[in-house]
Amino acid sequence: MDTATRPSVPTALLVAFGGPAAAGALLGLRAGAADALAQAGALPAVMAGTAALTLPALYIGASILGLVPAADVMARATLAALRATGLLLLGLAPALAFLIATLPSPSVALALVAAATAGAVLAGLRTLHLALSAAAPADRPPLLLTALLTGWSLAALAIGGQLFFQHVA
Repeated sequence: MDTATRPSVPTALLVAFGGPAAAGALLGLRAGAADALAQAGALPAVMAGTAALTLPALYIGASILGLVPAADVMARATLAALRATGLLLLGLAPALAFLIATLPSPSVALALVAAATAGAVLAGLRTLHLALSAAAPADRPPLLLTALLTGWSLAALAIGGQLFFQHVA
């Protein structure tokens, strides 16, 4: 994405955390406004916490392997991935709202939001992979970056899933 079409950082952050906030709010909607507000803050916090806990390890690993030329490239790729995740959750929010409103069980609502969040995170991870692949030096084997991202993604998904079920569910 060139600079003419790239969203501003505040806009990208608003989308990145607005999607999880909307999905989280839907989980707490049945219990009332206070619970919806608490859940609206919990899911973005889990996503931000997971990123803060895991991204330094990815950057260090990529640097050691000579795969990412500069920190600003990693920051832009991360922001693009978070934005893609949030955008997908924002797009799914109306359908989730309809399903959650018509479902009799809160546990099914949790499963729907968890599945939507997992799918959105996977789309974000794909965006991260594409952005880092585009910035990787041509003399490094592409499979090296894919292997690093796969291992890191599995660890990040495990940490994020644990945080989700501790603080959102």
